[in-house]
Amino acid sequence: WVGKDQDNSDVTATLTNFTFNSENGWVDDKLIISGKSWVEVPVNPLANNARYGMTIDIEFLTKPIGVDDAEVLNLWNDTDNCGIRITTDRLIMRSKAGNECNLFFSENEVVSATFVIDRNEKVAKIYINGVMCEGFPLSDYVANGVSYLEDFTVNSNIFLGGYNKNGYCEIKNLRVYEIA
Repeated sequence: WVGKDQDNSDVTATLTNFTFNSENGWVDDKLIISGKSWVEVPVNPLANNARYGMTIDIEFLTKPIGVDDAEVLNLWNDTDNCGIRITTDRLIMRSKAGNECNLFFSENEVVSATFVIDRNEKVAKIYINGVMCEGFPLSDYVANGVSYLEDFTVNSNIFLGGYNKNGYCEIKNLRVYEIA
């Protein structure tokens, strides 16, 4: 799976454990991720704590298959319990300080989710289908000319599908911006 970055350079994602049939792989312009398949996208907008802001926009569908908290997207720091995560029915964005947006959505429906960290406006927020549904103010401040930013740092790439927990999802679109 090859996408383009802002400089029109290739960004090559790694697809693992795909069988490329009707249950798993590219079908009708969407990537179906099921079973033990997953995708590593070599992009990490939280590696530098989204210093200038960040936006992740993803369009997807999930189906209940009986796996609690199966993952659609994982950009999470397990040690600090922060980052961005999508399960089969929840959108989660959490800072290291414990500030959090945690929203539920319906399975079996196409969802467009947008996660935003806006350093200029000092707010983190989640949109569902274009509607801002939840947010929280950031504790960013400047003292003696030094910026202190609420911490969202994650030192790994974006994972789609069952990297940590296997489920069923269809990815229709993924866009990542290093600005709000």
